[in-house]
Amino acid sequence: MKKKILFIMSSLRSGGAERSLVNLLCLFDFKKYDVDLLLFQQEGFFLTQLPDEVKLISDCEDLHVLYENSLNKIFSFKHPILSIMHVICTIISKAAAGGGSKSRQYRWKKFYKNKIKEIKMHYDIGIAYMHCEPVYFLADKVNADIKIGWIHNDYSQIAHDKNMDLEYFKKIDKIISISDICVEVLKKTFPSQADKIYMLPNLTSSQAVHKLADEFMPEVFNTKKIKLLSVGRLEEQKGFDIAVKAAAILKKRGMDFIWIVLGSGRLKKELENQIKQSALENHFFLAGTKKNPYPFMKNADIIVQTSRFEGKSVVIDEAKILVKPIVVTRYPTVYDQIDENEGIITELNAQSVADGIESMLINKQKYIDWISKRNYGNQDEINKYYEIFKGSNI
Repeated sequence: MKKKILFIMSSLRSGGAERSLVNLLCLFDFKKYDVDLLLFQQEGFFLTQLPDEVKLISDCEDLHVLYENSLNKIFSFKHPILSIMHVICTIISKAAAGGGSKSRQYRWKKFYKNKIKEIKMHYDIGIAYMHCEPVYFLADKVNADIKIGWIHNDYSQIAHDKNMDLEYFKKIDKIISISDICVEVLKKTFPSQADKIYMLPNLTSSQAVHKLADEFMPEVFNTKKIKLLSVGRLEEQKGFDIAVKAAAILKKRGMDFIWIVLGSGRLKKELENQIKQSALENHFFLAGTKKNPYPFMKNADIIVQTSRFEGKSVVIDEAKILVKPIVVTRYPTVYDQIDENEGIITELNAQSVADGIESMLINKQKYIDWISKRNYGNQDEINKYYEIFKGSNI
């Protein structure tokens, strides 16, 4: 008899965790599992990439109204009281907790926990594939024999109320993170929960990445200029303000290049102003989120990642599969994923990033040679997931 699994996620908009979930579901053995997916916001580029076997749960209107972010949809005529509650509770929570993740934690504990309905279906396994509210929803609103929560970032870099997270971690059976360092941080932060914390890598199918990378040639890369590419949400974590400063340095040095950023986010306007102030309109482009970023990755000269912190970067895994030279900043978990034979690791400042790009252009063939001799796809690791789902340790 098939086991029934519920995955819980905030949305399927662009992001490493979202792409990781879709990769996992595309590799899933649906002969063994029936899979439901609950999204707080039923939107995102990755929705179209879900396997047909995955059933989207759509009868959670209270949840969807309370987590609607789009200004033109924030008021629901069907649920006006919930819409007003959403606005008022968000304002109160930001004022009380100071914004960011702590305000979302406050909003859940003080308001949403008692308002959002429970899921009626019983599941063998419930999985919150993102930290914060998906974990709280799993603990408070899901009836499942085994409950598993995912932390996709270095917890020391997440501004959370640790006491509230501890309260919820006690309610679930296993806590998963995506790199050895991230697991160490969690165990150190929550020693009473250490025996339930495990590492599972993000899954990436090399065959699927290569197939998608061959779908088309990006028109923007039809140029003899040096082609730099970054992929990520336009948020402070990803450090694109540093990238713009590095681009300004490269321009002053006379480099003829374009730098494309794939991703969307709340810092778009701020970055656009920074690009204009640095007179980089012909060099640095915010190209938005793409359903298929892999042709851009395949045809770039260098993949550049300027993150302030990461759990484990899906982009770096995919860049290695496509045998691309990589320049990446020295965030705390970077050596969990890449070493200095595979790419250039720079300091977290614009000067160092610019120097790293110039050095890579000179020496990129040695990195290509090293990466090309290795197999970076890890689709077989899904067996470790199945062991966790069965309640086993790994």
